[in-house]
Amino acid sequence: MAEGVRCDFVVAQHMPISRDAGVDDATRELIKNGDHTDPALSKRDRAVIQFASEVVAVLRVSDEVFAAAGQFLSARELVELLHLCGCYWTFSRLCTVLDLQLTQMYAELQGADGWRGAEQPAHRPPSSRGATR
Repeated sequence: MAEGVRCDFVVAQHMPISRDAGVDDATRELIKNGDHTDPALSKRDRAVIQFASEVVAVLRVSDEVFAAAGQFLSARELVELLHLCGCYWTFSRLCTVLDLQLTQMYAELQGADGWRGAEQPAHRPPSSRGATR
């Protein structure tokens, strides 16, 4: 989700969280590169990641992706995942539209993980958009 919204702030926050939750470097790299169907991922992970990716990328998740996710998630879990994707999408748009800068701690983590956002460089000049930094 964080990679799909291309928000430096959200990605930087989730790198250490995903690591602490047991997501290995290889899986994070596949997600970062958009390799959502790579056979190195379990069928469940591929279905869930593809679902979250389509929620972010398109207006309506395809029937195929919805059905695949439904093989592993209950109706309630699908709604919860959709809600979580919506919350992070909204938060990410707040960060990108208001040009929220990474704190020093997250900027250092970002460089340590080798991730560089697609939208803007990590050390961009201050914005005049009025967001609290």
